[in-house]
Amino acid sequence: MSYYIIIRGPLGCGKTTISKKIAKTINAKYFAIDRVIDKNPNLASDQEYGYVSQKSFKKVNEIIAGDAVDILRNGQPIVFDGNFYWKSQIHDLINRLDFPRYVFTLKAPVEICIERDAKRENTHGKDAAIVVHKKSTQFSYGIEIDVTKPIGETTKEILSKISELNSDKPKVLCVCAVGVNRSEYLAKYLHEKGYQTKWGGVDYREEGTYNPLSQESVDWADIIVIVRKRLEKIFKQEFNPKGKRIITLDVSDQKKYLPKESGQLAQLEGDEFQNKWTYPALREAMESYLPLFK
Repeated sequence: MSYYIIIRGPLGCGKTTISKKIAKTINAKYFAIDRVIDKNPNLASDQEYGYVSQKSFKKVNEIIAGDAVDILRNGQPIVFDGNFYWKSQIHDLINRLDFPRYVFTLKAPVEICIERDAKRENTHGKDAAIVVHKKSTQFSYGIEIDVTKPIGETTKEILSKISELNSDKPKVLCVCAVGVNRSEYLAKYLHEKGYQTKWGGVDYREEGTYNPLSQESVDWADIIVIVRKRLEKIFKQEFNPKGKRIITLDVSDQKKYLPKESGQLAQLEGDEFQNKWTYPALREAMESYLPLFK
């Protein structure tokens, strides 16, 4: 099964050099996201809070997605290199490319980024390095990599992580209240990403726990994903998850918990509500934890 890698980080941290080395090593197609912006002045000119807008970066995703899907379907990996300073940009790309992926956030102090930028032939300048560093470090995503060490060491570390994750994916138990709907959907979604999964319900106070959990399933899993915060306490009272990694989301399938800005979503019923609200919310909540590792 093919996969793609997102290498993100501030200007001058070394991500382009690292991305190209990784692409060469694994025979992957290399995509420079920010270069697409540079070649399209209309996209670069659309600003949001002084930065290239989320809309422009989503347009870049749209431009590259068709070719990327074809490449991945043909079995070749892809390396995406970019600042990725909008989280929505990452989510949008992931939604367009439903394949296994690995996201790495490169971490370096702004002083090192300025120094490295100054050494290259086409420097962006100190001010640009400071501005992009401030924006791109407002959030982390995926696996953090310290890039203050030599580029070669960083490249080997990322390749080692990819190899480790590819060969030893964890077993995941998805937990909701009654054991269907959210936990089942999330388990199937993660299974498509290459993980072994099971699912079940934990809230025995509610009528109709159709697929109750067992301690056997808990013992089987490496990671427990619980879809609502309120269920975590119930789960820990009923089962012994000692030594397990627990990820707690907060996704409801009840309209009374919808945010006020949800608008017409509140008018939807049944499967349409699940498909347009619950399932997308589950995917989005899970994204920042991927890839999963023990």
